[in-house]
Amino acid sequence: MAHFAIYLLYRCGAALICLLPISVGFRIGAVMGRCAFYALPHLRWLAVRNLARAFEEKNDAEIRAIAREHFERLGANLVASIKLASMTREEIFTRVSVEIPDEIRQRRTREHRGWVAMVSHLGAWELFAQLGCILPEYSVGAMYQPLRNRYIDAHIRKLRAAEQVRLFDRRSELMSATAFLREIGSVLGVLVDQHAGDAGLWTPFFGRLTSTSTLAATLSAHADAPIVPIAVYTCGVARWRVVVSPIMEPSPEVQPTVTRINEVLEKQIRISPQDWLWSHDRWKVPRPFFLLDHSARGIHVPVGTKLKPFHVLVVESAVQAMPQSALQAIKEGRPDMELQVWSDNPIQSPLNVLLQQLRAFDVVFLLNASVNIAVAAWLARVPRRVGFGSHPGRVFLNQVIAMDSASAEESYLALVRACGANPSKHQLSRAA
Repeated sequence: MAHFAIYLLYRCGAALICLLPISVGFRIGAVMGRCAFYALPHLRWLAVRNLARAFEEKNDAEIRAIAREHFERLGANLVASIKLASMTREEIFTRVSVEIPDEIRQRRTREHRGWVAMVSHLGAWELFAQLGCILPEYSVGAMYQPLRNRYIDAHIRKLRAAEQVRLFDRRSELMSATAFLREIGSVLGVLVDQHAGDAGLWTPFFGRLTSTSTLAATLSAHADAPIVPIAVYTCGVARWRVVVSPIMEPSPEVQPTVTRINEVLEKQIRISPQDWLWSHDRWKVPRPFFLLDHSARGIHVPVGTKLKPFHVLVVESAVQAMPQSALQAIKEGRPDMELQVWSDNPIQSPLNVLLQQLRAFDVVFLLNASVNIAVAAWLARVPRRVGFGSHPGRVFLNQVIAMDSASAEESYLALVRACGANPSKHQLSRAA
């Protein structure tokens, strides 16, 4: 019942927006986005943090200005996208310019094999549903994740069918999508910019390791289909520019292709940072396995790549020091690791200084029995705060491990295993 009520509200809101000129809806969305910037502190903090990680060369004022404009463009493009779905292709393309390299124009005239369209949350991504206009010689499909609200999901599917876009469930229709790509004259849109969780390949994005979907690269390899990167940029009030980049030839090697996709996506975003979805947690610290020894698809870092560090802090005391075997397992748990160990002394700093120091960390292991440091880590929004269940400040932790071993060293090794490390793997490799 709740889903149906939300669906009705969505349809009523969409109907009102569709009554407005698209430029008016765009401006209203921009105002709503600016309000969201101030009213949603968690999303604002996430966007600012992500921007600071990506653009370390920019100062705080520049980062905040980009984040504010990101919210404005996000609101404007979301509202405009509702209107776009009700417009004819002719009406849409009076407001959209398309840039296609000569290479692609020439190849379209002499071949019609399937292409994978590499798309992302840049600008008004509803325009990606208009790939049939951008590449008119092709039939269009898209990898799709069904929405939780089945009423809205059915409505979106109906819209896509009206736009002659064939949808493939990314969880269950991989073979069908591959077969579609092998058809003459097909193009399949695949989103490439979301955090892929445990199923992703860990590879650099803006120099920082992140879990990345292998779907586009896998489809390209299986169907022998080139990848065509496409970006949408906002260039005025309800006006957009669609840029098609040079193609990426298919390769049987999936991992290098995934890394190359991230490189191309980064270049697209740098052209107009305000247009990308910075309020998505792209560099999420996974729970529980932020140490990557058990990563399903592994890690791929091109030779010569300098990774931005993944900062881990171990807070210990004289009576609760982490043994070297556990510390070594943490150090070797991922290639971007930068580990620090604090004793009691640095913790005596004033709270404002302590908060500033803790904000630099991605993970804090809280072995010290102090509640104050646990509170400080929580206030500093350290993404992962790890400790034993016996910690007096466990309410401020977000990854609690049971301490049930008779041996202290085994307890600490169990702690790091619970975070994704495999100490025996590294011991064997050193022995060999």
